[in-house]
Amino acid sequence: MSTDPTQPKTGSAHGIGLRGERVAAAVARARGWQVQGMRLRTPVGEADIFATRRCPADRLPGRSEAPQAIGVVIEVKTALGRWPSTDLVHRRRQARLWRVAAHLGEQAGLAELEVVVALVRLERNHEAVRWIPLDAW
Repeated sequence: MSTDPTQPKTGSAHGIGLRGERVAAAVARARGWQVQGMRLRTPVGEADIFATRRCPADRLPGRSEAPQAIGVVIEVKTALGRWPSTDLVHRRRQARLWRVAAHLGEQAGLAELEVVVALVRLERNHEAVRWIPLDAW
């Protein structure tokens, strides 16, 4: 039996992480986000997922023009059969994620930014995701 060396092994940490990112991207789409890119490298750091959506008019008080777009950087942490620890996203990493969000938001001309940690629990027959917004720095 030969395997393709360019494809991660099913149980490898890399393969598990990629599966978690695909699951988190599907959840983002289900929540109304348009995924703009995955595994994006910027001069200030990497984003697992970057997505945008139109900002509802009520989120932009005092503005009469059409709603603007908002963006989200999603940091994905994945584990098999258990929830990944939130300790994996330490304060320095959170600050870097906000810098990545600011960089991507500036490039895209976004009105508002969010940073979210998606904890992905993978089971044999299903996945579960916890969506945890991070406070701005």
